[in-house]
Amino acid sequence: MPDLNKHPELMTLIITIQTMSEKVNELPFSMPEKVDGKIPFAVLEKMTEEELRTLQDNLLPRYNDAVKPPEPKGLLPRHYKQAIDIQDACNLSGVVHGYSRMMNKIWEEATMNQKSTDWVNHHPIAVLFAEKCAHLATGLNIIGNNAVDKAWSICEEKSKE
Repeated sequence: MPDLNKHPELMTLIITIQTMSEKVNELPFSMPEKVDGKIPFAVLEKMTEEELRTLQDNLLPRYNDAVKPPEPKGLLPRHYKQAIDIQDACNLSGVVHGYSRMMNKIWEEATMNQKSTDWVNHHPIAVLFAEKCAHLATGLNIIGNNAVDKAWSICEEKSKE
């Protein structure tokens, strides 16, 4: 156990860990029960510097998740921009994963605004992602230039809002 008077950086580390532990519901590995919502100082001061740093490293991702603001529901201008940006992609797998995440956002928007499956299927973002997937899989432009051009224009406009 280091002398905290001689190592003030460890005192700072302990205070940081205590602060982080207040925001984290589930502590990494076996730790004693929290007291007043945080890991007791008496427990932390008995740990070695290596143990403290390991604890901090294990707490950090949980802390970041706990304090991260929730993602807003529905579509944002950046989602429309991503639909345009994805047109330069060359990795079908990456596009498909992005398409799946984007369809979730489109469905959130549809649910908030009481829109139909048809609205979701023909959403400009969905059209651009579908066209890109088809093009990467076949080398052809399948949907047709009019639909793609219209979707592109809408996404370009909405990306600037």
